[in-house]
Amino acid sequence: MKNTTPYPTPSVSLHEARIDAYERAIDLFESHTLRYFEHMTRDFHLAEDLSQELWLTIYKRFKTSQFFELGLIMRKAYQVFIDNARKRNVRSFVILSSSPPEAISPPVFAEAFTEEEIQHLKQYWWDMYPCIDLTDTQKDVFWLKEYHGYTIQEISEILHVPTSTAHDWLNSAKRKCAAYMKQYTP
Repeated sequence: MKNTTPYPTPSVSLHEARIDAYERAIDLFESHTLRYFEHMTRDFHLAEDLSQELWLTIYKRFKTSQFFELGLIMRKAYQVFIDNARKRNVRSFVILSSSPPEAISPPVFAEAFTEEEIQHLKQYWWDMYPCIDLTDTQKDVFWLKEYHGYTIQEISEILHVPTSTAHDWLNSAKRKCAAYMKQYTP
């Protein structure tokens, strides 16, 4: 006798199952990726945009079984961040003033997000080392080079001085800092 019962039809189609798995993956891992992007960009709105771009990429390119692999998701997050950084190709912007505003120093070395926070961090840094006798211009050149990563050419353009002068100021500041630190090394 032939079996006349039809095959059971699944209550959920494959497409709906994929969407359901995708939504569960977002619920599980979105906070990880958002925190990662926030840490890397220091900008919540940009982090949200990158997170959305990441999850769209995951939906388009990942197999359903890969939705729950956190390592793979974080690797893709890194790639999305790098792609965005290359598109933007920007440097931080620094405004130098003769006297930074007074501020309460931060209790920990948190990452500075605004220009005001960067100035406070800079002032706090130099207040920690009062024995290092540097002029304000030497401090500015040292800060631009070591904290922001500018080249000597860029520093000379920012400070409107010849490249050789900026180079001399930086070398003088490095020598004084090295001499100060040398007393603490064996």
